[in-house]
Amino acid sequence: MAKVLAWKVWYADGSKHIGKTREEWEILPDDGILVIILYYDEFATDGITRYRRVLQGSDFYWLSSGERDHIYGQTSNIQETSEWIEQRYPDALVKAGRWVDDDTFKQIIEEVMADYEEEW
Repeated sequence: MAKVLAWKVWYADGSKHIGKTREEWEILPDDGILVIILYYDEFATDGITRYRRVLQGSDFYWLSSGERDHIYGQTSNIQETSEWIEQRYPDALVKAGRWVDDDTFKQIIEEVMADYEEEW
């Protein structure tokens, strides 16, 4: 089963944060997330490119403990407030997303989709 090795978060203010641990997630800014990439320990069929999962366009993002590893989630359901997430996942660390204009988001997404660096 694939395991998340690291993640990178892009914020509306232009900052980026890279991490691997719950402690690093906890100290992320609480508001302003545009995109998150999860980098996995498995490779695509080319043997070079890591599998990635892109989380974007949500009002809330969270990290919580799972049976074997962390759970990374997102939601834009207005019924699922941060309080709802924390009730469902008691140890969840919830961060808020933010919307930006289309040109700014397109520029960020182009950077995200080209990001295969293993800075971590």
